[in-house]
Amino acid sequence: MAEENKPGFFSRLVQESRDWYVYLKYKLFEYDEEEPQSEPEEPVKEPVSEPDDNKTDEDKTIGTDDLIKMALDGNVEAQLNLGCCYYAGDGVEQSFDAAVKWFRKAAEQGDAVAQYNLGECYAEGSGVEQNFEISAEWFLKAAEQGYDNAQNNLGNCYYQGIGVEKNPETAVEWYKKAAEQGLSYAQYNLAGCYFNGEGVEPDKEKAFYYMKLAADQGYDEAQKFLDEVEKDG
Repeated sequence: MAEENKPGFFSRLVQESRDWYVYLKYKLFEYDEEEPQSEPEEPVKEPVSEPDDNKTDEDKTIGTDDLIKMALDGNVEAQLNLGCCYYAGDGVEQSFDAAVKWFRKAAEQGDAVAQYNLGECYAEGSGVEQNFEISAEWFLKAAEQGYDNAQNNLGNCYYQGIGVEKNPETAVEWYKKAAEQGLSYAQYNLAGCYFNGEGVEPDKEKAFYYMKLAADQGYDEAQKFLDEVEKDG
């Protein structure tokens, strides 16, 4: 597949800060459905304010001050979310430097999403000096944990030889891992490799199989490709 038809080199930064307080609450109280557990011994503190018995559950969200305190206490989910808040300017003044600081803290604790986001920051040069080699290293850490976006981005690194030595075969390996998890970008990229025989033996049947998977998920570029093929007969 022509390079200009491929999606952007890197996927969009994962914005876990969308309704970050809800995400954080979910992560902190996420239990195995088969083994119900009691409430945590030390529940998250509510923002300091006067009691309001009329508040609904939706009103009782974690405030920025609490998020910062939890992040400073080493809570990895809070560190990740705080990094996203600083990156997006969500509830705090936007600061890529601060975003990188908190992504790094969570990433060094092994959080795959934070590792991926830190890799994105290095790729973009947001909050740090642009460095594709370091970017690829963080993508690898997240990819090895099974994070699909990181696997796809690492595939892009190997496909284009950015931050690593160009290796289409290795690119295909990482695209496959992400594609098998249902990531449409990776399915599209893998389809292109099969179509053009890049890093793998040409296989039009597999190419159309993965292209259709991506199109069925609403990935426009995949649908455009299928439409063009149908038009050309």
